[in-house]
Amino acid sequence: MKKKLSKRTENVDLGRRKMLAITGAIVASTAIKAEGVNLENGLAFIEDKKRPVRRTQLVPFGAISYNNFTKKCTACQKCIEACPEKVLKPSSKLTTLMIPEISFEHGYCKPDCTRCADVCQEGAILPITMAEKSSIQIGHAVWIQKNCLTTADGKECDVCARQCPTGAITMGKTENSGIIKIPMINTVHCIGCGACENSCPAQPFCAVYVEGHQIHHTI
Repeated sequence: MKKKLSKRTENVDLGRRKMLAITGAIVASTAIKAEGVNLENGLAFIEDKKRPVRRTQLVPFGAISYNNFTKKCTACQKCIEACPEKVLKPSSKLTTLMIPEISFEHGYCKPDCTRCADVCQEGAILPITMAEKSSIQIGHAVWIQKNCLTTADGKECDVCARQCPTGAITMGKTENSGIIKIPMINTVHCIGCGACENSCPAQPFCAVYVEGHQIHHTI
C-alpha cells in the first residue's frame, strides 16, 4: 500500500511540474520583453516586436486545414519540442488552449524542415516531403504600408525581399512611392513560411506579416 501511495504521489508531482513548466512557457511567450540599447546618455529600453493579429491562425505545413489540425491535435507538445526554429508554441487562447500555433518571433518555418510532421502521431500533421512542403501554401504575406521603414521613414530597406526563400517578395516603385522602392508581394508564390515577418526590422509592429489560410492548398 505504501508503494502505491508513493507512486501516485510521484505521478502527481510530475504532473504538477509539467503543468507549471507549460504555464511558464505560455507566460513567457505572451509577455512583452525589454531589450537594452546603448545610447550616448545611458541605456534605453525598447519593446520587442508585438505579435500581429491574424484573422486566421497559422498551423503547420501538412496540417491540411485549421479545422483538421485543431480537431485532431491532442496538445501532446511533441511538435513543439521537435521544432528547431522554435516557431511552434502552445496557444494561450481558451478555445485552443495548449494546441500549438505558429509564431515567428524567434525564427521562421524553413522549407527544408519537416520535423513536426515526422513526430506527429495523431494525424493533425500529415507526413510530407521537403518538395511537397515547398509547394504548400499555409498563408500569405501582407504588407502594412504605415509600418514600413520605406514609407514611414523614407529609408531604403529590402530585408523582407532578400530573406524570402521563394522569391515572392520583390522591391519596386509605384507612382506614389517616388524614388523609394517598396515591397511587392506575389501571393501566388508565397507559401507563408514567415521569413519576411521574422526578419522585418520595423518595431514594435512588423511591416510584413503572414495571414493564415483556413484550408491549405498547393501552389
